[in-house]
Amino acid sequence: MKEVKITVVSKNAIIVVDDSTLTLGDSFDPMKGVRAYDGNVSLVQKAASQATDITSAVTIESNNVDTKKVGEYQVVYTVAGSNGIQVKKTRKISILAKDAVIKAENSTIKVGETFQPLKTVKAYDGDEKHTDISAKIEVKQNKVDNKKVGSYPVTYAVVGSNGKEITKQIAVTVKKIRNEIPRLAVPNQKIRKSNLIQVIQKIQKIQIR
Repeated sequence: MKEVKITVVSKNAIIVVDDSTLTLGDSFDPMKGVRAYDGNVSLVQKAASQATDITSAVTIESNNVDTKKVGEYQVVYTVAGSNGIQVKKTRKISILAKDAVIKAENSTIKVGETFQPLKTVKAYDGDEKHTDISAKIEVKQNKVDNKKVGSYPVTYAVVGSNGKEITKQIAVTVKKIRNEIPRLAVPNQKIRKSNLIQVIQKIQKIQIR
């Protein structure tokens, strides 16, 4: 009877790592969260603690991640198992912009004065260029009544390139117009008697106006 030699070869190693989403400017450690196991894949899935950990053997084949620029990047990892076969795993890294910023300040107007809610309001994206997105600003709430004295809320909203809506509320104060008494600026100098009558007449004309 002829003997048959059977060679049992280990299955390929497996690299375990998830895709990640970061915010512009975040620090990135490409090896954080990366694990690699030798041997049986099903064993790894059921009980990773029982599989041979070969994480220390993982190398980074390529890494084009730039956390200073918004975009999609990739990190490619490689590792060889005990069967000598090298496996690769590609990880996607998404760098999103920071939240947009709305620049709006509390303001004061007088009764009867027209209030233009978007006149001085600006908005900037949270990308690396701080792109001006003022044209995308929406006025969500405007309770200003310029006929009545009081404080009124105005709410603005804008959506940045990261898809998040940012809101900001300001207070607009409507004040009553004061009846100010006009002041007459008279030069500090001596007036001759002959010119006194003319000065009095000029003062009377100003008061009439």
